[in-house]
Amino acid sequence: NINSFTTKDGLSHLDVYCFEKDSKGIIWVGTRDGLNRFDGRKFKVFTKKNGLNHKSINEIYRDGDFLWCIHYYRNADLNLLSIFHTNEERVYSLEEFLDEKLLFKQNDIQTIYTVNQTLFIQTQNHKTYSYHPNIGLKTLPFIKKKEVVKAVLKNGDFWILDFDKSYLYFRK
Repeated sequence: NINSFTTKDGLSHLDVYCFEKDSKGIIWVGTRDGLNRFDGRKFKVFTKKNGLNHKSINEIYRDGDFLWCIHYYRNADLNLLSIFHTNEERVYSLEEFLDEKLLFKQNDIQTIYTVNQTLFIQTQNHKTYSYHPNIGLKTLPFIKKKEVVKAVLKNGDFWILDFDKSYLYFRK
């Protein structure tokens, strides 16, 4: 059987960017116009009215019952991250989620991306941090101003590429 869904079925938008399945088997859909919860029968939509920092959800990273909703739009007033608790249906700040004082302000995040189940956060002051559920948030001082992590090997080694794509290097 093939089932199709449209906005008439409750999906917030047909521009769908990402999917994630939670621990209860619920499908979460990131669209141009909100985070959609699909229980197999109907959609429930979460937007800025529910505390999300932006209406567009471009990537979802799951950490237990939390969904890190990543927004790729950048302007002076936009926070690129909403951390959504799937059971409470509530948005947490990064500081609340980590239960610790951050070395940067959440709205200073310039880029967030994932590589091998690790989140990388780059801030406006060009510092890079990594987050993994088993390790927590840590600073990566060896990542320079215009570099991006392309791969993290199982032994913890990094492959790093500069933004201008003039070099790729390996870091132990």
